[in-house]
Amino acid sequence: MNISLRADQVKPLKTNDNTRLNARVHLTINSNEKALPRLLTFAELENLPDPEWLIEGILQADTLVVLYGPPKSKKTFVALDWANSIATGQPWAGKPVKAGDVVYIAGEGRKGLPARIRSWIESHDGLIPDRLRVHDRPINIAEPSKVKSLAETIRTDGLQPTLIVVDTLARNFGDGDENQAQAMNAFVKGCDALRFAFPGCAVLVVHHSGKDLSKGGRGSTALKGALDTEVKVDSAPKMPTGTISCTAQKDAEEFDPMTFRLKAVGKSAALEWKVAIGWDDIPDQPMKPRAMAKSDSAVLAALDKHPDGLSYGDLHKVTRLAPRTFADAIKRLKTNGKIDASADGVYVRI
Repeated sequence: MNISLRADQVKPLKTNDNTRLNARVHLTINSNEKALPRLLTFAELENLPDPEWLIEGILQADTLVVLYGPPKSKKTFVALDWANSIATGQPWAGKPVKAGDVVYIAGEGRKGLPARIRSWIESHDGLIPDRLRVHDRPINIAEPSKVKSLAETIRTDGLQPTLIVVDTLARNFGDGDENQAQAMNAFVKGCDALRFAFPGCAVLVVHHSGKDLSKGGRGSTALKGALDTEVKVDSAPKMPTGTISCTAQKDAEEFDPMTFRLKAVGKSAALEWKVAIGWDDIPDQPMKPRAMAKSDSAVLAALDKHPDGLSYGDLHKVTRLAPRTFADAIKRLKTNGKIDASADGVYVRI
């Protein structure tokens, strides 16, 4: 629902009390003005604008969206595909897109983002997402002062985002416990604060699933109760193909499952959607793994066993590698976008 309405956006109502209506619909939000509560009559409520699509049938404006799946299920590829399409106005999987500014909070995988974005550009005839901005550090979305600071930074940059991506919930959650409703509610409030700061903006949260994919994202169900749209990503780590499925869409029909494949492009890869280009001759075969140093494999195997991450020292201890060998492996894996470290030095697999 749009937070700001102008009088010329409201259809004529069956009431003679235009003075009361005009006073009410003049509300607006900007950097210097607080949002005022509105009390709407049924007639006014009925005449609010219809929900607006950012990607037709997929993402709506002014909503909280959760994109979830297990580790290495290509969630970030999907989120980036949406973000770049909106930032360029390029149709996504054959669907119309509303172009707009996009802010991507890269709490995970920021080292690998440049290569992924470059691959997207190369797979879209050199189309550069000029309206995309990346925040390359995690932000505690549950902390109001951090959200306010982010909003001020966005305004200072002259942006009016239609989409803000939080990748991932875990890396932008602060010190709270995802399983506690109070902590999750604080995170949801932070997402809502961003939506209210930029009327019409959708917030997309990339989230890890629990052990049972069918039960949605991990942690407190307070998130599931607050979201408007929920999308599941299902793809085996070494397979090039996967699906996205809509598991919740509050104000519209859930879209049908869609199939994608990850295709190597340049130094990384980009997604292709079956509904957009069609393919019948591509066997569903595992992607050929690139040759990898044993030390690199040891680091990745250790992080697979500790999905919440390890400090540099603990990771070194677990791998039992020589100090120099370990340091070289960490450097290679970060450069190749396989692992990342948070501001407090916790390493996770991407």
